[in-house]
Amino acid sequence: MQNMDRHEEALLNYLQLAIVSEQKRQYSGRDKLLLLAGQAACQAGLLEIADRCRDLVLNRNPHHLVGKQDHFHEMLTTEEGMSLMRQLERQIPLERVELLVSGSWDQIAEIPQAPAEEVEGFQNLVLQYLNKLS
Repeated sequence: MQNMDRHEEALLNYLQLAIVSEQKRQYSGRDKLLLLAGQAACQAGLLEIADRCRDLVLNRNPHHLVGKQDHFHEMLTTEEGMSLMRQLERQIPLERVELLVSGSWDQIAEIPQAPAEEVEGFQNLVLQYLNKLS
């Protein structure tokens, strides 16, 4: 997909691994990846996508820190939220995620890839990824 910025690319990578984690029933890892995806979505200006990531985390863990605020981006402005995201970035560096995505092709092959070149196509692809998560 052309014209993706680094935050959009990170968002796709995090969501792809979140899908694989869910398929393996690794829900804690899935939630961490969804939080990182939510942060990347905020950085890309996709606040509704970030809130979808928030909702997916809260579906499995209704008392999670991300639920203390009404929107994902609001959580990022709190000390607790910033601390959580720094911790997740240390635990799951983006470079590691990129490596895992490239090495998990057999599991990711079932996930729709990035064929579209326009913004609408990118957002539709992200929504397809989110719809694969429960």
